[in-house]
Amino acid sequence: MENNNIKNLSTYDNYKPSDIEWIGDIPKKWKLKRLKKLTTFRRGSFPQPYNDSKWYNDINGNPFVQVADVNDNYKLKEKTKQSISKLAEEFSVFVPKNSLIMTIQGTIGKLAITQYNSFVDRTLLIFKSFSTNIQKKYLIYILELLFEEEKQKAIGGTILTINKEKLSEFLIIYPNKKEQKAISLFLDKKTELIDKKLEILKERKKLILELEKSVINQVVTKGLQSFDLDMNGEKIDFNNDNGLSERDFDTYMNECGYKDSGIEWIGYINKDFAIKRGNNIFEYEKIKNIGMINNNNLSLTYKGVINRDINNNSGLKPKDYATYQIVEKDDLIFKLIDLENRKTSRVGIVHEKGIMSSAYIKLKNKNRNKYNSFYFYQQYYDLYLRGVYNELGGAGVRSTLTFGDLLNIKIVVPKTKKNQEKILEFLNKKTSQFKSQVSNIDKEIELLGEFRKTIINDVVTGKIKVIK
Repeated sequence: MENNNIKNLSTYDNYKPSDIEWIGDIPKKWKLKRLKKLTTFRRGSFPQPYNDSKWYNDINGNPFVQVADVNDNYKLKEKTKQSISKLAEEFSVFVPKNSLIMTIQGTIGKLAITQYNSFVDRTLLIFKSFSTNIQKKYLIYILELLFEEEKQKAIGGTILTINKEKLSEFLIIYPNKKEQKAISLFLDKKTELIDKKLEILKERKKLILELEKSVINQVVTKGLQSFDLDMNGEKIDFNNDNGLSERDFDTYMNECGYKDSGIEWIGYINKDFAIKRGNNIFEYEKIKNIGMINNNNLSLTYKGVINRDINNNSGLKPKDYATYQIVEKDDLIFKLIDLENRKTSRVGIVHEKGIMSSAYIKLKNKNRNKYNSFYFYQQYYDLYLRGVYNELGGAGVRSTLTFGDLLNIKIVVPKTKKNQEKILEFLNKKTSQFKSQVSNIDKEIELLGEFRKTIINDVVTGKIKVIK
């Protein structure tokens, strides 16, 4: 990150104590006031219950702003997720274009200046009027900084709630309006450059994850030979990009060594692979941790199955863990509840004996001499990546799959355990490469994010001077 322009900036001649420990001294001519002295604000509103269809009109309705509609660039998304009906407008709050709003539930403290007229939900705060001493965009930057500090003080770095009363007491430091404008323009330029770089990195990470997903799917269903060339010396055209007729494409795939599985989400498979239901390879098992015979607490996360401290787990008491189930190394673990939610972990493989929540489904390998659990974990993980469990779970807020449903799902089975292990060896190497690339990108994203926070902090607290 180029920061020569930051290094070359000067400081102010005189400073005074701010009486705010984490801010320290501020320029002598700057002022300090409670937020309630600088602006007025109110909550948005929306009729209840939320799920009543009469409150929405996605064809002719006006934009209805909720927390999810607030972007990270101080703007709303180009189109709100839902539109409000004329009937509901009476019970909501109209917000004209160029208004400042802030999220106060869910993801707290996200700010935006609206770029179109809209109606705003009760999960957001609307700034209604401003003192002549404060500029709207400058206020965004100082509030963003204050919320970052609140996160540092919050348990787990997450602000659980914020009310109007607490927000009113926020101490705002500010210079004259001319200087506020100079600060805002400077930060707009700097944060825009950083945000563009962050967007590029996030897009690169997304592409790597998509490639990883594609490789896992290809290898577990079609085998290592799927990377060979076809009879024309070209990559095998699994997606029929050449537009062959259904019959000709089937012939082409057969000639390449693949057969139709007859299953939509699997497609063509290696001719030497079989299709079997999960209950041919795994069995469901649940053994309760009665008498607390095991206290090695494990949990399913995005990073797989991890160890948790049994003495520090959301207030659970020892007797609660007696209801947990015993799991063994190489057991497969599934979380197949609330399948409407696509942003949660679903599949894991156990790395050591322990206990896990009874809400998880545990599958045990029937014949470890014949089947490699980790190979089948990769296949079940592939189904998770492609949203198959979500689709099979059907509609409804509490959509689920039972262990019976899971064991009934058809999966691809290579001929021998040796075939499975060769595929695993290849996948371990490839996924390690992908994870390394993603890790490097995550580090760059973290460094840029910290740099962004530092610039905002140093400028809006007067540590560096941007006006001549």
